[in-house]
Amino acid sequence: KASASLVLSELDFWKNASIANNWNTLKLRFSYGQAGNLTGIGAFTRFTNYATLGYLGRSAIVPSSSLGNPGIRPEQQTEIEFGADLSFLKNRLGLSVTYYTQEITDLLLDRNLSPSSGGASIIENIGEMSNKGVELMLNINPVRTKDFNWEVGVAYNTFQNEVRNIGGGRAGILLRGGGGTQSAIDGQPLGVFFGVQYARNPDGSLLLRPVPTADGGTVMLPQVARGDDVTGELQYDADGQPSGTPVRTILGDPNPDWTGSVLNEFRYKRFGLRVLFDAVWGFDIWNWNSITSNNVGASPLSEQELRGEVPRGWVAAIGGFIGPRIQEQHVEDGSFIKLREIGFTYNAGKIGNVFSNLTISLMGRNLVSFDDYTGYDPETNSAGQSSKVRGDDFGNVPIPRTFQLGLNASF
Repeated sequence: KASASLVLSELDFWKNASIANNWNTLKLRFSYGQAGNLTGIGAFTRFTNYATLGYLGRSAIVPSSSLGNPGIRPEQQTEIEFGADLSFLKNRLGLSVTYYTQEITDLLLDRNLSPSSGGASIIENIGEMSNKGVELMLNINPVRTKDFNWEVGVAYNTFQNEVRNIGGGRAGILLRGGGGTQSAIDGQPLGVFFGVQYARNPDGSLLLRPVPTADGGTVMLPQVARGDDVTGELQYDADGQPSGTPVRTILGDPNPDWTGSVLNEFRYKRFGLRVLFDAVWGFDIWNWNSITSNNVGASPLSEQELRGEVPRGWVAAIGGFIGPRIQEQHVEDGSFIKLREIGFTYNAGKIGNVFSNLTISLMGRNLVSFDDYTGYDPETNSAGQSSKVRGDDFGNVPIPRTFQLGLNASF
């Protein structure tokens, strides 16, 4: 990696100019780097692993479902970054701007195999991926006196991602760990949700189908979009009803459009207050919990059906884990703003001859989440810290709300 910077505000022409009175610093920076990456796989993933198994009273050895590939290569990442750091008004206003691009080749992905190959998948170097975005950081000191100080920190980051030369047609390559719903598709962000949608009329309303009831009546229920799943073409019969096989399409994107945070820190004499808000916006979540609750009749939609607010048979028509199911309903907007932290401090200073300094603090984290997600927490992920599979909520434990009382003493 190589980097260079130029601090224009340190040059004589800047120091001698009148602009230096209010514009204190200007630093331009540039960096270029290349690196290899194998962190996306485990230490033994390149080899076919075997495990022991009891069989008819004897010990047997069975291979894993993922075949080894000793010929895989590290991903190659090339990154270019431009940026500028500025400060004004005796450094009471600071701004940092960064633009970056990343190009990744030899992307490591699992490719599904036919059963006759002896395995379910194999990891290979497939395709390329690009990332680009802008990072902004703003620091403001609106009030600074002897007894009172107020500082504000704002961070804003945009993110755009695209995979290329993946192959696999419209469906691309299914990503392991995504429950068969997340794919790497040419020209799309990594890990988009790919599944079955509702059948709809040209105006976007649901295309309902008549279903006979036990009492001789008819009920109108939703249905799966059908046609040619290879091409994505929707097809209809002579009555205007869907025909063919269920057709999948891109239902959502788990990658956020932007993230941000706002930090306010106040100090009045010996008292301090810290308030932090975080925001993640423009991403989707696959809510597996809603599928489970539909299956066992414990979902809000099931309750609506029991109350007669939706026609009887609506939940069964949508489907659960088994058979053609409408997956579109389980993709939700996960955008949120969280009151991440509030902290109070009091510096008592010296107390008698025992404490040379004593500070008491009280802090709460993850206090409130402002979102429209029907699950517990839009910030969790069933796949853990995976950067390839995101936005899966299947029985996840929400991030806990915590409170902490602290005492920092010096003797």
